[in-house]
Amino acid sequence: MTTNEIKIIGVGGCGINVLKSIASGNIKNVDYIVCNTDTQSLGNSQLQLKLQIGSATTKGSGTEGNIELGRLSAIESKQQIEQLFDENSKVAIFIAGLGGGTGTGATPLMVQIAKDKGLFTIIIVYTPFTFEGKNRDKIAEEGIAELQKQADFTFVIHNNKILKAYGNLGFKASFGKPDRAIGQLLKLLIASGSSKIDSIDLKIITKKIQQGQSVFFGFGEAQGENRETKAIDEALKNALSDRENISGVKNIFVHFGSGTTEITIDEIAEINEVIQHNVGSNANINMSVEEDITLGDSISVAIIAS
Repeated sequence: MTTNEIKIIGVGGCGINVLKSIASGNIKNVDYIVCNTDTQSLGNSQLQLKLQIGSATTKGSGTEGNIELGRLSAIESKQQIEQLFDENSKVAIFIAGLGGGTGTGATPLMVQIAKDKGLFTIIIVYTPFTFEGKNRDKIAEEGIAELQKQADFTFVIHNNKILKAYGNLGFKASFGKPDRAIGQLLKLLIASGSSKIDSIDLKIITKKIQQGQSVFFGFGEAQGENRETKAIDEALKNALSDRENISGVKNIFVHFGSGTTEITIDEIAEINEVIQHNVGSNANINMSVEEDITLGDSISVAIIAS
């Protein structure tokens, strides 16, 4: 079904929505796959690789938040899920929202199938907003605990932090920012632009990140005068993951996005100086730069640290 070494799979409604945004961000040499029980959701996706699971279980409808239906749908479609991962596959990245039926119920089995076929597995999950209710929060917490036992690397984005950082923006814009941030995170992790993924480097990066007690993830973008200062300030101010700041971290990975107005060495040096000021001299700082013409005159900074 697929040919590239890296599979990025959006599971459920949330995963599909995030994947739609990421797929437009020029991440090369990956297969984007949308997966859901809901045929209408799959039909609305512009991505070509689609997997409907649980056709007999849900009759083509959504799970309506029923985790057991999500789990049974994955069990029913186990053979089709296995076929996503051919002998060329090395890395599977799953993106899902937790608290609902398909993302929470189906993703654990899909991860296990990928692991059983020898793939390195990364999970990026979104937790519910507080206003969605305590029950969804509890379901999400249980889902995270289960996924952390299975995946090589689990990364949690908190919707409440998206609300705090970007709640004053319109609905699309408030989610557009973290979606672009996830795109930059993926570029950092999977060495976008290379036809062959260095799975050893990937394992080293994720191992170093997991050595910390918690993970910081921040993203910023800016244009115009002093854009480097604005971008790094936004990245450090608006943490989207567990850790609130980078003070005391040991390992930092920074990915710069360079638009049509190329990022300069002076700008990179200024950003690096700000990072060092916040963490001290004992941290290991690793940097990468990639051209991204979709940024226009802007630059972007993505930071993951622990």
